[in-house]
Amino acid sequence: MNPIEYRKKMEQKLVSSFLENFHSKMGYYPTVITNDQELEMRNSINILSLNELEESFKPFLPTHYDKTLTLQSKIRIRKLTELRFIFCFIARRMGYYLTDIGQYLNHMHHSSVIHGIQTFKTFYEIDPDFKIKYITIVNHIKQIHESQALEYLDQMESESEPNLLVRLLPEQNKSI
Repeated sequence: MNPIEYRKKMEQKLVSSFLENFHSKMGYYPTVITNDQELEMRNSINILSLNELEESFKPFLPTHYDKTLTLQSKIRIRKLTELRFIFCFIARRMGYYLTDIGQYLNHMHHSSVIHGIQTFKTFYEIDPDFKIKYITIVNHIKQIHESQALEYLDQMESESEPNLLVRLLPEQNKSI
């Protein structure tokens, strides 16, 4: 028996033992999610890979010295940092861990990703141009990656956070 099979067999044995013990004491069976199940659930939530998400940002990336910048570059031009904030927010809403987003963005610390998401929310509430830029990017992503899975993002929205269903008015679309 290889180590993976042994681990799965022991996991099943421990879970079934736990369930029976819990049921005998509490009178009901709890829901138990194992590491494998958690990974499957997490992968089903992640609609796009981080690479695919970054590809969606390409039309919006600024140029610097005739070179198009990437989200991973260390340059701190305002246009680029705003795009990073939007990227962090969208990736987090898709269910990616803060550390995964940070690693993708040139080995940022997870606290930098948290700061980016908080700054995104502040800019979204205060700056109408930033709000239009965010809505434009989300609509662009939805056009490129038409999928029923993207509807998951719409369902996740709460009253206090930006609505991904908002559509741009024609006169707003020209300003970007």
